[in-house]
Formats: sequence, C-alpha cells, structure tokens
Amino acid sequence: MRVPALVMQASKDPTVNPVSAQAIYEGLGSEFKELLLFERYRHGIINGRGREHVFACLDHFLQRAPRHTAMEELTLEHEAAPVAQRAAG
Repeated sequence: MRVPALVMQASKDPTVNPVSAQAIYEGLGSEFKELLLFERYRHGIINGRGREHVFACLDHFLQRAPRHTAMEELTLEHEAAPVAQRAAG
C-alpha cells in the first residue's frame, strides 16, 4: 500500500494484541504513515471517554496527509507498467 496510512490502537486493547499495530505499520509501503497508540484499556477507542482526542488526532493526520485517491493509485500503477505487460493484460 502506497497511500497515506494511519494506524491507531489502544495500548492495552483486550481484543487485539497491541503489537499487531506495530507489525501493520512496519508492513505499510506508504511514505506518509503514522502509528498512534492511545493509553486505553478497551478495544473501541472511538467510543467513550477520550474519543475527542482520537478524532482530533485523526483530523490532524488528514490535514497533513498528501491528497491521494484510489483512482490516482490505479493510474500510477498503470503508467508504471511496461507497455508489453499492458498489452498482455
């Protein structure tokens, strides 16, 4: 994946092992990516106490992220493919 990516997770998530967020982040090919861990003891970080902070962090990421659409991604991949591959595909 090469589009901007934000990975957010609770540091004490009882449902999903918090180390998975780091693994996902490291596996992303995006040049613009962030990993945010919130000191929470629940899985649903967008619900309940502290949700305003989570949404503020999301908004901050979106304000700074380069604009990129899925259609642009497909166009870039198509343009980067050798002409012989395009003819065969």
